[in-house]
Amino acid sequence: MSTVSVVTLAKGRPAHLRNVLRGLERQTQKPAEFVVAVMQDAPYDLPEVGFPVRQILVPGTELPLAAARN
Repeated sequence: MSTVSVVTLAKGRPAHLRNVLRGLERQTQKPAEFVVAVMQDAPYDLPEVGFPVRQILVPGTELPLAAARN
């Protein structure tokens, strides 16, 4: 069976990000990892889930979408 990594961008919407985690947690095949490009000053306070979660801070004062995607 193949593995899946999930990558997303996030800024200032912690409830939406927690909802994504809840949805992934209910899947029959959990992701190998969940990577969040965090476009704010501090990482999110996220619940423990059954797969690794990695938050990468993306610096910048504007909404750095291109940098966050890369």
